[in-house]
Amino acid sequence: MGSAALGKMPESETNPTRGSMKMGIKKNNNEAQNEGSKRTGSDDPAKRIGTPTGTATTAMREQVCFNDFQASDIEGQVRPSTINEQADNDDSEGYRLVATALAAFTNGDETGDAQFQSIIKRTIMKRKIIQGEILMRQGDGGDEMYVLESGTVQVIKNNVRGDVIEAGGVVGELALIFDAPRSATVEALEDCVLWALSRVSFQFLLAKQKLRSRVQTAKYLREAGCLMKLDEFNIARLAVAMQRDEIFNNQTLVEEDEMLEKCYLVIEGQVSISSTKLSIDDLQKMFPNKTKVDTSGSTPCLVCESGHFLGIALLSAAVCPHPAQPFDDARKAMRSAVTIQTLGKVQCSYFTIKQFESVLGPVKTVMANGAQKHFGSHRRASVPKINEVLTMSDFSISTFLGAGSFGKVVLGECKKRNHPAFGKNFAIKCMGKHLIEKGGDIEHVKSEKELLGRMNHPLVLGLLSAIQTKDVLYLVTDYVESISLWEVIYKRIDLPADRRAEISKFWAAHVFEALSYVHSEGIAYRDLKPENLLVDKMGHIILIDFGFGKELPQKITSNGEEVWSNLTYTVCGTVEYLAPEMILGGHGHDHTVDYWAFGCLLFEFIAGRTPFVDSAGEDDYRKIIKKICASRFHAIDISERVEGIFGTGQAAKSEFSYFRDLVSQLLKTETHQRIGNLSGGCDDVKRHNYFSTVDWASIANKKAEAPWIPRIHAPTKPAGSDATNVQPYQGDNSSFADW
Repeated sequence: MGSAALGKMPESETNPTRGSMKMGIKKNNNEAQNEGSKRTGSDDPAKRIGTPTGTATTAMREQVCFNDFQASDIEGQVRPSTINEQADNDDSEGYRLVATALAAFTNGDETGDAQFQSIIKRTIMKRKIIQGEILMRQGDGGDEMYVLESGTVQVIKNNVRGDVIEAGGVVGELALIFDAPRSATVEALEDCVLWALSRVSFQFLLAKQKLRSRVQTAKYLREAGCLMKLDEFNIARLAVAMQRDEIFNNQTLVEEDEMLEKCYLVIEGQVSISSTKLSIDDLQKMFPNKTKVDTSGSTPCLVCESGHFLGIALLSAAVCPHPAQPFDDARKAMRSAVTIQTLGKVQCSYFTIKQFESVLGPVKTVMANGAQKHFGSHRRASVPKINEVLTMSDFSISTFLGAGSFGKVVLGECKKRNHPAFGKNFAIKCMGKHLIEKGGDIEHVKSEKELLGRMNHPLVLGLLSAIQTKDVLYLVTDYVESISLWEVIYKRIDLPADRRAEISKFWAAHVFEALSYVHSEGIAYRDLKPENLLVDKMGHIILIDFGFGKELPQKITSNGEEVWSNLTYTVCGTVEYLAPEMILGGHGHDHTVDYWAFGCLLFEFIAGRTPFVDSAGEDDYRKIIKKICASRFHAIDISERVEGIFGTGQAAKSEFSYFRDLVSQLLKTETHQRIGNLSGGCDDVKRHNYFSTVDWASIANKKAEAPWIPRIHAPTKPAGSDATNVQPYQGDNSSFADW
């Protein structure tokens, strides 16, 4: 059991200014079964549970917890009722208004894509409201974004009348991202015509289209035969890295004797392949699959159907160049022996050899031996059994540590003689079964227990035992005296100013070592932030709380076939740390969102704020999300004010340069370009110049000497005689049989 710290309940935070959330597409069944449920409102305070030693819990943070759709939903077994089945809905004005608003909000460039256009047209609905009618009310839930075609509406916040929105204006954009309460009331000042875009329907169809596209691309790559050394995980990574292009009739992809740099895959449509030097038999040997001979023209050619991979020759040349077709290693290109032209409209995807090597590694090595797998590389075939010997009677409860939405966290000393834990203190999370069942959180709590039970690292919260009685579930975790890193950063706890950069790097190394371990176990963490990091009494950082953790890949159904998917669709975490691919949950995301969040955290350690807010405590979600989406076109500004923290002199300038470069590489909006997700995996980050002075072995085993040690105050509040008493559970205990 690795050293760990006191965790918190799944929906618990101390910072009132940054909402942690779990949000996505609403399930159509009544209760959530997989990843938590929506929780808002005063009846569920969601206070932080597991407050570290000496921490005074401040005002609770606003929190939204909302379920995603599951694979069965995406495949159409459960369909949102608001989808317009008439795919030829060509109201040009409605589409133009909604597409323009969507592009402005997300800085998206997909509105020209035919499939994306079809999704919008199938999900927009025309609405009419009369003067004085309330379009939305502050505090109510919301699923739709509205764009005005005609008329005016006024925004009313806290009973104060504000902005007037005219034709072309937009209200309720955040509803496209998550199911948060409406931030204002909107009233019609005159009769209005609006277009509504539903999050549920839009993201449902978007996810369905993206999923099928990825599965289809991966299938075509496997069928090509030349990538047989790649496993499913890396085939999927290559598929994600491929760029899509739509090409019209009689356009040339490559001309004979031109330099060929792209490996094309025909997704939809047909292309012709011809050559002035090669015979039809030669062409058929070069392109053996999914082709037919066409002799109707002046020059015989091959016609390739959908699913044909045109990159075999280029990959072969890169691996083993032929004297007749030399490979230019500097350009990663070869001279094409054929001309490839489109026949009608063609959709194709492609990757370059440079992109291939960036994602998977040297082409010769990969083609011969396959690509190294980093994520899930140390995943165990079976999860170790959690200690089942202990019962609650084996613990002496002494001190109250925190309160949360399911119950309490208390300090307990193991008093069972001859047990390895005898005499040690533990943090015991007490969760009432009736509250767990009421919130639809049975599977969510079980998942957290399973993930905690797999952890065995000095820098990650572990689990000693899971216990249950008729009414209560208990998680017994290691306890260490500690303070929340959020408090250190935002409560102005004194840090030596001249050592801020050194301390920040020490923290960052700990965080990334812990994150690397979690990823090696095949788990996407998805909620990296200071609130989930503790500084122990020796100054080391410990990662806690697996409430949003997700094991990947997962089995899904696509076109009736069961396949493995690296992606999940719950938009979860804290807004300031959301990766761009999470903003519209229909795109799906994987563990690489953690590298983006780590980039935000690295910046935050130095700057005292996250990169997409103007100042600490900003809570304008719309503004933050627009900045995150805009980062695909505008790199974040790492200002001179931040540079000054590194000090003066050439060494300080170099250190700042390394810091800026690492943050920039972590905050790449394209996942296949993001450091940590490249061919070297987490090692690319560890080998970065910023961490050149770090002894990773001493970080991992907590032997490194901390440059700063916090003052820790022991908890003093008695647990009380009713510490573990909760409301009796009247339900079916078989739901908790495998606890």
